[in-house]
Formats: sequence, C-alpha cells, structure tokens
Amino acid sequence: MKRWLFTALLLLPLAGRGQTPRWAGRYDSIRGSDTRFIVSKVGKMGVADRAGRLITKLNYDTIFNFREGVAVVGRGKRSVNQFGKVLSDFKYGYLDKNGKEIVPTKFESISDFSEGLGLMDHPFGADPYGSKDVVRYQFVDKRGRVVLELKHLYTVWPFAG
Repeated sequence: MKRWLFTALLLLPLAGRGQTPRWAGRYDSIRGSDTRFIVSKVGKMGVADRAGRLITKLNYDTIFNFREGVAVVGRGKRSVNQFGKVLSDFKYGYLDKNGKEIVPTKFESISDFSEGLGLMDHPFGADPYGSKDVVRYQFVDKRGRVVLELKHLYTVWPFAG
C-alpha cells in the first residue's frame, strides 16, 4: 500500500497534463497541444499560445490541426441549396506556428504538410477541349515559396510520410 501511494505521489505532477487550460473559458471551444491551441468564439477561429494570448485574430472559419508546424486555414461559407446539394466557397491557405499566414487563403483545395511540403491546387484556365477547368498544382515549402509547379492536367497526391 505504501509503495502504491509513493508511486502515485511521484506521478501527481504529471496528472495536470492534457487538462483544459485555466483560460479556456474565454472561448467557445479549444483544442490543441502544449504550445499552440486552436480556439473559437462566436463562429470564428484563431490560434492562442500556452498563456491563452491570441497569436492570430479570430478571423478564420476553419483551422485544421498543426502538422509539421503548419496548419491549414480556411475562410468562406457553406450552404445547402433547395435540392440538398452542399455549396462551398471556401478558400484555403497555410498558417505557421507563429501565426503568420505563409500562404494566403485563395486556394480551392489544399493538403496538410508532409515531409516539409504542402500541396495546393486551384483552377487557372480552361481545358483546351472546353470540357472543364484545368487545375494547377503547386508544392510549397514552410516559408510559402513554390518549389514545384505543375501546369498540366495531372492527378497529384501529397507525400505519405
């Protein structure tokens, strides 16, 4: 019994990890890690540090979890038409762990970072046959610089790392 109590007392300082921060009451929802938290208030989202101070404004409509120090962020709205089809005008970009938007929210589709690169695509012109928009894919690094650009109709998948 004494050994169990001694072990429990040694582990007590670790019990606080993973609990809701004291400042969480300032926001409607909170999720995150030990250093960065994705918070929301009145339908808008932002990123807060460990002390609860916002490092971004609450001006995003969606923020995905940080991966490799970068999060996918989005602005826009979704609606449903009279036929039940979901309509979306979301545009996505990337935000680094310091709250800097390294890629502006202008892309229609974007993936999480994998092996130091993020994959983005958006229409930029018409198919020569007139059937649909041609999609331009871009791979960017963590500074937001384009490192590879594909201007032809390809299917591109992010790296699986």
